[in-house]
Amino acid sequence: MAHSASEIAKELSALAAVELVNEGATIAIGSGSTVDKAIRALGRKFEGSTRKPSIVAASKHSEQLVEEARLPLRNLDQVSDFSLMLDGADEVAPDLTLIKGGGGALTREKLLATMAERLIIMVDFTKIVHRIGEHSLLPVEVIPFAAPYVGRRLRELKLEPTLRLSPGGAIVPYLTDNHCEILDCRIPDRTIDPAELEAGIRSIRGVVESGLFVRMTNRVYVGTRDGRVEELRPATEPGLPRVPADLRDALLQRIEDARRSVQPSSRTPPLKKRSQAKSIRRTSHRTQRR
Repeated sequence: MAHSASEIAKELSALAAVELVNEGATIAIGSGSTVDKAIRALGRKFEGSTRKPSIVAASKHSEQLVEEARLPLRNLDQVSDFSLMLDGADEVAPDLTLIKGGGGALTREKLLATMAERLIIMVDFTKIVHRIGEHSLLPVEVIPFAAPYVGRRLRELKLEPTLRLSPGGAIVPYLTDNHCEILDCRIPDRTIDPAELEAGIRSIRGVVESGLFVRMTNRVYVGTRDGRVEELRPATEPGLPRVPADLRDALLQRIEDARRSVQPSSRTPPLKKRSQAKSIRRTSHRTQRR
């Protein structure tokens, strides 16, 4: 079966993030295609372990995959916080602002991210953008009764909302796991302040949550087109990595195995440091844990 460069990059970013999960940890998991790969990788990593990590999942789909991976599934009434959360994103802007919610789980994902000590994002190279809203619509979850009113208020914020419909061709509103509707909003092609936009959306009565994640991200692992993994950090954070040096060889071996399974003749280039962007610190996995 042929695998696209994007799918390989997702696999690599998921493998890198999974190395942060320790035995006996309690973690949160989001939803999406890259998260699916991370869950399966966690199942392989802890197969046979007597201290598998416990997981709270943001969607019913992710819950099913966690159970299939034979990992302990927990509810929010069983935990109070998490050491970290693994999740994907629809877009990652230069300041690490995210757009999430393409799969409809934005409210649960944001709740779990708020409870986590660290939010670790896994994406492929297609998700990196110059400005938020460059390629993706911004989901806003709303109470169904309030959708018309919320739509008018969103237009006052210069957004262009469209009611999300269920897949399959039926003209029926899509419903989240919370039984709410989603307004997908096009963001104008201009510079915006994400925090200001988020505050404006949250102030509207009837809004449950928005898919803007502002100043919440601690790490972004990006699978690149040429088979490397880049680690992006907030510009204000000291350049200390989270991946311990003693796991580096294991990570590189996992990446090598993944690449060989889809490209038998390829070699994995070493993970290396690239030039720093203006507002993002890029670091290599070849450094020590603080």
